[in-house]
Order: sequence, then C-alpha cells, then structure tokens
Amino acid sequence: MKKILPLAFALTLAGSAYSAQLSGEEVDTLARNALAGQANNHAEVTQDFVRGTILQESKGNTRATSRAGARGLMQFMPSTWSEVTSNSDFDSAYDAQRNVNAGVRYMNQLATYASRNHPNWNSMNTRQRQEAISAMYNGGMGNLRRNNWNIDRMSQETRNYVPAVQRRARSSP
Repeated sequence: MKKILPLAFALTLAGSAYSAQLSGEEVDTLARNALAGQANNHAEVTQDFVRGTILQESKGNTRATSRAGARGLMQFMPSTWSEVTSNSDFDSAYDAQRNVNAGVRYMNQLATYASRNHPNWNSMNTRQRQEAISAMYNGGMGNLRRNNWNIDRMSQETRNYVPAVQRRARSSP
C-alpha cells in the first residue's frame, strides 16, 4: 500500500529542496563578498568568472553533492577543502559563503601557480587565463602542466567544462 504524505509535509520538503537553490542575485552576492574578503585577487578572478564556476559546478545548489563526494556550490573534494581552508570539518563545505570564499581562494592559488609556471601567462588575455584556471580547477593543475598547458590535451570532461564556465559567467541562471 502506497503511503501518501500530508500536503504540509510535502510542501515542507519541496521548500527545503528549493531553498538550497540560489538565485543569480544570491550567487552574485556570494561571489562579490568572497572577492571583497580576499586580500590579493588576481585580475582574472572576477565576479562573473566565480559566478560561472558556481553555476557550472552546482547550478547554484548549496547542498549539491557529486557522485565522487564533492560538496557545495563550488564542489570541493575533502582533500582540497582541507588544504584550502585548513579545516577538516568537511560538513562546513555546505555553508554557501564559506564554500565560495574557499573557491575564490583556490582560484587565486591556481592563478598564482599558473603565473609562476605557465610559459605564456604574461602574453595571455584575461579570457585565456580564465580558461587555464578553469582547466586546472576541473582537471588538476598538475594535469594541465603535464599536458604542456594545452587544454585540448585534457580529458573530454575538462574540454567541455572550460567553455561551459565561460558561457555561464555571462548568462543568468
């Protein structure tokens, strides 16, 4: 026999699921706050770029959890979360502002790594630098470097991810 949930309970569940989904304005506010909280942002780590990464990673769902175990808006794995935040409390990856703060910090770390190691970094425009950061964010900094900084040599997932972030950075959710 099928159980029927009371309407109030069903609406509560629906409301909980919905409340995890942020509006474009809320995503922008989180990105703006995270950028303001960073002492040294690279020029390519912009509000639009952070927004595109959030929307590609989690579609703005604060409770997003991947099959691999990544959590939150910017989809952190436990080891990366611990490294970037110096915090082993992985449950806090679901806190929207903490997650985006960590994501911006990580994007700046990737930009610093690339600025020191990419042979053409100084001659690249902002979009090219953002593409390199996206490739490292998704596919790993070591993988991009081992592939001679050539995004076309990265996995298909990463090759699809990079332009998707750029598209989402300039569109509304």
